[in-house]
Amino acid sequence: MTLLDAAVLELLNGTGLAHLATVLRDGAPHTVPVWVGVEDGRIVVFKEEGTVGLRNVRRDPRVALTVVDGDDPYRYCNVRGVVAGERSGQEAVDCLQRLAVAYTGRPYPAGMLQPGVVLEIEPRRVSLVEIDGFA
Repeated sequence: MTLLDAAVLELLNGTGLAHLATVLRDGAPHTVPVWVGVEDGRIVVFKEEGTVGLRNVRRDPRVALTVVDGDDPYRYCNVRGVVAGERSGQEAVDCLQRLAVAYTGRPYPAGMLQPGVVLEIEPRRVSLVEIDGFA
């Protein structure tokens, strides 16, 4: 059984921003909003080189993320996992472009591209929350 069932995949492949949490050197959490998708059974996010979050996962691969449904803020999924791989170079750019099209309907502007990597997150625990009656 996969941790990423159809309802979770719908959120992860939707257009709701994810909030990615990493672990700072002192053990405190650090969060940032990111575009997110799923490729080859792993959750993917793009991180620019030199960011705090990227330094954090290279030191400690444990992460958590939350994705809120853009149409229903009382429907979201939480994921805990580990960064199990990185994609760099053209592979990273290609993935970023897929995410950009999914979120904005157009490619990422070439003049704004910064060097970075795609983090491949292997989910270890996933929960879907749906609170009826508020939306």
